Amino acid sequence: MKILQDLKENVFKVIEHYMPLEEFELWLYSSDELINLMNEDVVLEVFAFNYRQSDAGYQFRKAIFKFFKEDEFLLWKVKANLRDLITNNNNRDRILYDFYYLGYDGYYFLTSIGYYMYHIEDVEYSGNDLKAVLGELRHNCEKLLSEIEKQELDKPGFRLEDYRSEEKQEYEIPVVTHKWWNFWK
Repeated sequence: MKILQDLKENVFKVIEHYMPLEEFELWLYSSDELINLMNEDVVLEVFAFNYRQSDAGYQFRKAIFKFFKEDEFLLWKVKANLRDLITNNNNRDRILYDFYYLGYDGYYFLTSIGYYMYHIEDVEYSGNDLKAVLGELRHNCEKLLSEIEKQELDKPGFRLEDYRSEEKQEYEIPVVTHKWWNFWK
C-alpha cells in the first residue's frame, strides 16, 4: 500500500532529521487512510506514541525503528544524502562526516565521498578553488547515486552492501622478491 510506504518514508525522514517530529505528527493525524489501518503494528505504535515527551526524538527512533529493516533505512539514507549533496543543501558537513564513518563500517565506496570534508577544510591552505572541489563532489555523488539506483533496479532486494562499483578496481598483486624463510642467507 502506498500509504504504508509514505509512512516508512516519513519515519526515515524524522530519524534522519529531514522532517521535524511535529510535522510528522500533523501529517499522521491528518491521514484518514492510516487511521483505517490500525490493525498494522507500526501504525498503532505511531498513533500511540507520546510526541510531547522531553526526549521524543530519541524515543521515537527507539520505539518505531524496530518495525523497519536497517538495510532499507541505510539505503534510503545514503540515497537521500547523496541527493542533498548534489543539490548543495546546508547539511553537507554532517553528511560527509557520516559517509566517512560509514566507510569504516564496511561501506568503503562512501569513504571517498566522506574524504571531501578534508578537501573542503584544506581549500584555504592548499589554494584550491572551493567551487571546483564542490563541483567534483557533486559529480562523484551523481555518479554514485546513478550506480546505486541502477543496481537497485537490476537486482530485486538490493541492499547497500550488495553495491559494486562499475569502475574496474585494478589491484596489483605484490611480487615477493625476498622470501621471509630465507632470512639467514
